[in-house]
Amino acid sequence: MACRSVCLALSTLLASCAHVAPESASRTELAVSAPAPQHPPSSAPSPEQRYWLLRDEIEALAGKHPWAGRYYASDTDSGDEFLLAPMRGWVRIRHGVGRQTFVGAGSIELAEQRLRFVDDGQVPNAVPVPVLLPVRWDARRYLLFPSGITSFLNDVNAGREQSKAFTQRLVCGGNTYAHGKPELPPELAKSVFEPPLVARVVRVEPRPPIDEHVNSSVELDVGSDDGVYVGMLLYPRLEGSASGWVSVTSVTHDTCSATCEGFTAVTPLEPGARFSSAPPARWAETR
Repeated sequence: MACRSVCLALSTLLASCAHVAPESASRTELAVSAPAPQHPPSSAPSPEQRYWLLRDEIEALAGKHPWAGRYYASDTDSGDEFLLAPMRGWVRIRHGVGRQTFVGAGSIELAEQRLRFVDDGQVPNAVPVPVLLPVRWDARRYLLFPSGITSFLNDVNAGREQSKAFTQRLVCGGNTYAHGKPELPPELAKSVFEPPLVARVVRVEPRPPIDEHVNSSVELDVGSDDGVYVGMLLYPRLEGSASGWVSVTSVTHDTCSATCEGFTAVTPLEPGARFSSAPPARWAETR
């Protein structure tokens, strides 16, 4: 009787172990074979999808938005093309011979009157886009790269902007003539002059050991209070002087220094000589 009881107990114990072992092994197997957590798929549209969504949004806005539009690095469909709008973000396309390549896409953030282009990671090796300044001028729109703002101001003041677009200056509506002044932030708007700014030479600094009549730089009686900026071009107010100018190198609140370039570098200048923000062909029309 005792032997039978021992056998029964042993049988029960073995059955219990047989039941537990498979369950323990199953859990271990699941722990090893379970797939790693996956990130949810991106909800951002592909660059191609975004392109057509942007075209629809831009068409619906019908030119009424201050910066939405299709921008080009020239007045033709060659070079870089930007499409941007407030809802669908932006896409950048590089046009080549017989092909086009998406080089960036994403969303847009607006801060301090500048546009920040946030890449959504959809384009491998995307070309970074710096913070750009949107400018509206009548029916035209511009996207100015930081390195292109000075040349834009110079061209506006010289009356040359109506036909210009560069890699540092993207244009939307480049085939239309703009009237009035471009809409710029206050710190830049004061540097667009109509009528042209006029400055007088205070001092001439010859460049030794060259002939003392050859000019190296001049000091002028205008400064930042008048809207003058580093890199500004000023032209001599002399008839037939279209080949010379000075380039501003430093500015105080009421004076500036400028380096003579073109014919002004080899033509004697004297204190009292006048310079203008517009070249002779333009100031002659406004005097």
